[in-house]
Amino acid sequence: MKTFVWGLGTSDRCLRKEIRDELDKHAEQNIFAEAKKFNLTITEIGASRPICIDCEEEIKEKGIFSWSSFSKKKSKNRK
Repeated sequence: MKTFVWGLGTSDRCLRKEIRDELDKHAEQNIFAEAKKFNLTITEIGASRPICIDCEEEIKEKGIFSWSSFSKKKSKNRK
C-alpha cells in the first residue's frame, strides 16, 4: 500500500461548477474518497476550519492524526 503524502480537498462553493459537481461532500470526505480510489493511506490531515463531529469520528476511526481542531458540532450543511 502506498502512503498519501500530500493532497488537497475542498468543499468550497466558489469553484467552477464542473469541479464543484465532483466534490459533493466535506473536504475531508473528498480526500478519503480519492485516497481510497488510488489505494493510498492517509496518516495526517489538516483543515482551515474546525472539523465537524462526523468527520472527526471518521478521522479517529481511521487512526489519522489531525493538525486541526474539532468543532464538536454537527455540520449544518451535511450531505
